Amino acid sequence: MKKLFLILIFITSFPFLNAQITINSVSDLISAGDTIIQSHDDNITSFSPGGTGEQTWDFSNLIANGDNDSLIFIDISQAPFYSLFPDANFAVIILDDNNGITDTMFQYIKTSDTYLHILGMYATQYNDVHSFPYQNMMPFPVTYNDEFFSDYYSVAKFLNGNDSIMYKLYVNDTVNVDAYGTVSIPSGNFQCLRFYHNCFHTDSVFIKTADTWNFQAVSPYNQDYYEWWTNDPAVKMKILEFKVNESGEVTDGNFLSQALIHESSVSELNHSYFKISYLENGNIYLKNIPKDFNNVTIYDLSGKQILNHSIYTDCYNLNVQNIPKGIYILSISSSYAKIGKKIIVK
Repeated sequence: MKKLFLILIFITSFPFLNAQITINSVSDLISAGDTIIQSHDDNITSFSPGGTGEQTWDFSNLIANGDNDSLIFIDISQAPFYSLFPDANFAVIILDDNNGITDTMFQYIKTSDTYLHILGMYATQYNDVHSFPYQNMMPFPVTYNDEFFSDYYSVAKFLNGNDSIMYKLYVNDTVNVDAYGTVSIPSGNFQCLRFYHNCFHTDSVFIKTADTWNFQAVSPYNQDYYEWWTNDPAVKMKILEFKVNESGEVTDGNFLSQALIHESSVSELNHSYFKISYLENGNIYLKNIPKDFNNVTIYDLSGKQILNHSIYTDCYNLNVQNIPKGIYILSISSSYAKIGKKIIVK
């Protein structure tokens, strides 16, 4: 009887040991050359973040609505404007789908053996935005029941002569790793830690008159949200985010629909001012193709290769007339790097 009792203890304890993970370093999460596709679901408000402690979450019924964002992780030496963020040692290209129009932003990150910090970002509409002293994404190691804090402020200026506007954002974020377990999303099942962000914002608005910024309004509010993070080598990233209101009801969010973890032979993603234009004759025009990038491939969102061509010049007309309408990933590659961009075939 004693032996049977010990076996039962082992069996009931095993799921607990399997589900509770520890994220030990940034290498558990991201590396240069990885691309993450995040999607949105029109019915995401029908889901619930669930309880605390050990959990099993089934979000396998999430459906991508076509509004997808791409996060492309690159070495800092390959990022534009990196001189504006001298302490950064990593960068992310964010291709943000804004009603079918892709906005490009660059996020600058500082990592070490003990932390992952966001230093700021750059976008054409407001140039460089710094987080002071930094946004604390997480310490290392991090596991269930940990708590950490992120207090910072950012300033964004939309400069347009006398119509210039400045936003100052102050954030006080208390983060609790309040749950762990298996998460099911359409792309698979993953062991995760859940981060609960109790996040208080204070937004201030200023309008420029002549050379003076004049205060207009202040808006304090809570924006709490949940994140699910995994160290699964097939994903290595945040796989789910739910924003919630004061009642704990989901109001918005996104989920990981695809992770393109590059092979070791392609260790870095070399960014340049590579451009894509859509032509009326069913062609896509590629411009400013970097030197030595001699292959173009189109993948669907499941990762299936749809088209592959060799290229030998810095400009190329790519015929997509025979490809069904939808969202795809276009990748150009050399022997040492890849550049991936989201495209829409109409």
